[in-house]
Amino acid sequence: SYEIAYGICKRNTHANTPAERWKHEYAAHRFIDLSDDKRGAAVLNDCKYGHNVIDNDIIITLFRSTDFPSHFRDMGEHDFAYAFLPHEGSMSSGCVAESGCLFNSPLTVIPGEAEITVPVKTADNGMIIDCIKPAEDGNGIIVRMYEPYGTSGRTKVILAKESSVTETSPLEEAIGETTVCREFDTAYKPYEIRTFRII
Repeated sequence: SYEIAYGICKRNTHANTPAERWKHEYAAHRFIDLSDDKRGAAVLNDCKYGHNVIDNDIIITLFRSTDFPSHFRDMGEHDFAYAFLPHEGSMSSGCVAESGCLFNSPLTVIPGEAEITVPVKTADNGMIIDCIKPAEDGNGIIVRMYEPYGTSGRTKVILAKESSVTETSPLEEAIGETTVCREFDTAYKPYEIRTFRII
C-alpha cells in the first residue's frame, strides 16, 4: 500500500507482465506498507517519494542519479529521515497512517510554561485530522479530516468548548446545517474528506 494524497493506492508486489517489470518505482507520500490481516511492516519517510516492493523487499529511493530522460539529478548535500515500523494486524490496526503523520510533524519543544488546549480531536482513529487553520474569511477555524484506510463508519469529534459547527466544502462554503455543540458524530466513506467551520 502506497500513501497518496488523502488515500492509499494498492499495488502488486510481483511483476506479472512486461509493463510491470519496467516499473522500477512508484510514488508514495509519507509511507509504504506491506501487510496482511495478521502482521505488517511500513517504511516511513519525511521527503522521499520513490518506492517499490519486490516480493518481500521494501525499497525506498534516496537519490536520483540518472540523467535520462531528464538531465536533472539529485546533487549536493541532502537531509532526510526514514523509519522502519513493524506492526501487528492490518495497516489500520497498526496505525500506520497516524505514524506517518506524526513522523512528518515532529514535536517542537519550547522552554517555558503554558496551558495547551487542543481545539478539536477525534475519539478513535476512524478519521485523521489533517488540517486546523484560520478560515479564509477570518470567521472561525477550518478543520479538515479524512479517512485514510478505505473503510466506512462513524467517528465522534470532540471540541475544546461548545462551538458553532458547520460542514463546508473544501472551498469553505457552507454545505450543511449549523449546530451548536461540544461534540458531534460524523459518518465517513472510504477515503472521504470532511471539512468543518468551527466558531
